[in-house]
Amino acid sequence: MSGTPNDDIIAILEQLYLHAKNDTSDSSKFRQKAFREAIDSLSKYPTRIADAAEAVKIHGIGTGI
Repeated sequence: MSGTPNDDIIAILEQLYLHAKNDTSDSSKFRQKAFREAIDSLSKYPTRIADAAEAVKIHGIGTGI
């Protein structure tokens, strides 16, 4: 991780991404992409997110995350 204000959340998303990567179902491919996009977006977010409502406003993070 790169020392962002949301490193703890990114670490959880990375674990979920790895879990999805080990799943061989077709739907897992979509989850992998969603987790990767959320991780990338959150790593660039300059401040600590306060709650889910704020998180879903960030491009790349949807309600399913």
